[in-house]
Amino acid sequence: MADSLTYSELTEVQTRAILLIAEDAIVSVNSHHEIILFNESAEKLFGYSCEEVIGQQLDLLIPASIRSHHSEYLTKFEKSGDRARTMGERGEISGQRKDGSLFPMEASICAIGEGEDQVFTAIARDVSQRHAQNKALEMAKEAAESADYAKSMFLANMSHEIRTPLNAVVGMTSLLLDTKLSDDQKDCAETIRSSSEALLSIINDILDYSKIEVGKLELEYYSFDLRNCIEESLDLVSSIAAEKQLNLAYIIDDDVPAVIVSDITRLRQILVNLLSNATKFTQRGEVLVTVQAQMTSSNQYRFQFSVSDTGIGIPEDRIQELFTSF
Repeated sequence: MADSLTYSELTEVQTRAILLIAEDAIVSVNSHHEIILFNESAEKLFGYSCEEVIGQQLDLLIPASIRSHHSEYLTKFEKSGDRARTMGERGEISGQRKDGSLFPMEASICAIGEGEDQVFTAIARDVSQRHAQNKALEMAKEAAESADYAKSMFLANMSHEIRTPLNAVVGMTSLLLDTKLSDDQKDCAETIRSSSEALLSIINDILDYSKIEVGKLELEYYSFDLRNCIEESLDLVSSIAAEKQLNLAYIIDDDVPAVIVSDITRLRQILVNLLSNATKFTQRGEVLVTVQAQMTSSNQYRFQFSVSDTGIGIPEDRIQELFTSF
């Protein structure tokens, strides 16, 4: 077939084949913005037959609300100097079907020729389905975020109710251990207390994270005995330390007030986390808590709590990873 056709005839055949099989709508207009080419996919997209649009103004396919902007864009484009040019990146505009319905379409336009010989060609596709999918994804995302927020809000509001029973278990178990028990009973009670304390620590972390998510984490301020707070924190890791025969100790500087006003729950939580790590990674020696205080210009105290141990330590090249996730 190629042997029997001239180059121009072969080019025309190839062009017709491309227009026929192209899935995107292809529309060409002349310098007067009259439609001169309208492929089969364009017929499906806009609802017009080729015979209905050939010779008509391109405005037929564009909503009235953006026609003036579109005409200005084409006019400005015509005045540029290159012979073959592209109108920037592919973008989205609105299209109008024969029945008057509007739809979003993604299109790119190029121009060939100059003056009266100039031809604009647009390649467009309907992106309504993509918009619907994006909207569905956005709605699903918002629903998931709303559900997650509701869950976090519920946990934040229930934090007191969740902690109270477990605190009672820990407290009652400690009282039980002060009574006369057989060795087996004491072992069982010790297991209950250590397990309860571990579970309470995990629950505290979860509840605090939920409060942070919903912006409800607030510090409580009331007076408490600092020495008792430290001793209670040490008590929570004393069983692990006893198994390893570790010495637990604390040093409070003389200028540290005996009673302070702060959040004992948060302070104890931080101390217990540090002490737990210290006893976990120390096989022999001691774990020491040190407390220092300094009066600030606003007549308040700034406290420094340090937990040191004789364990394996942290290599210098890993210190920067200390506060990364997990």
